Amino acid sequence: RDVAMVFQNQALYPHLTVAENLALGLRLRRMPSSLVQQRIQEAAAWLGLTNLLHRRPGELSGGQRQQVALGRALVRRPRVFLLDEPLAHLDPCLRGQMLVELRQLHHRLETTMVMVTHDQSEAMRLGQQVAVLHEGRLLQVASPEALYQHPANLFVARFVGWPPMNLLRGTLQPHNGRLCMVLASESSASTDQAVVLPLPTEAGAALADRCGQVTILGLRPEHIHLGISQRAEPDRAWLSGRVEWLEPMGAETWVHFVAAGHPLVARLAGSQQPPSTGPIGLELDLRRAVYFDPASGQALPSVAC
Repeated sequence: RDVAMVFQNQALYPHLTVAENLALGLRLRRMPSSLVQQRIQEAAAWLGLTNLLHRRPGELSGGQRQQVALGRALVRRPRVFLLDEPLAHLDPCLRGQMLVELRQLHHRLETTMVMVTHDQSEAMRLGQQVAVLHEGRLLQVASPEALYQHPANLFVARFVGWPPMNLLRGTLQPHNGRLCMVLASESSASTDQAVVLPLPTEAGAALADRCGQVTILGLRPEHIHLGISQRAEPDRAWLSGRVEWLEPMGAETWVHFVAAGHPLVARLAGSQQPPSTGPIGLELDLRRAVYFDPASGQALPSVAC
């Protein structure tokens, strides 16, 4: 089938050197020695293993052993690589280095690579097309950007991206000539007044047949901005809340707040200075919102056909 596999457990022969591990599969196929040596040297150069060819696996770091395992598949020149969580046992620093190397190898070889991972960030960084599976069901196949911006259902919306997508449950109702979402408080003891979010014109037209129905609005943290005044820009909605805590991340700050009983997260630039606690005003960029049917969990069309 001309398929090469790499597993999370490197499965190297401990009594063989790196060069011998790389050569074993080729020698079993009775490949000429000169071609075996050529492929070993090429793979070692690509993976930065040239100075390690004489060593045995026990003398290597975890990242180096994983590189050798990848090299064993690489020297075969298969038509397809199957990578089963090849980075699972590496520390974060080595994992980041291997992600870069895998990306470069894919660009250099132009060979199909199918990689299995439970880490959505790995899939987003490496994949040209990403398939999301849950409980044996294929939920969505799309580019990383499409998965992030247009999740097909609530599971993908929550799973892809960190912090995860904010989800607000409310009822679609007409208000001042526009379709709006009236937020329901998630706390039955809450005394918050109803919050009305006017939907953008296109979304309102596309969702008009759901008037009176409960709908979930999804919004990424970076689409929530500090509000300067309560007069929001067109297609943005003003929302007041209370800051619970801040997560300073250097280049950005994650603001955890509660509005209308909903726990939400805003991703702001690190240069902005939101209050560490207390009331806060925010603008929601509803042009970037995604809408979901709470019963099925599926995304709803938000642009009229």
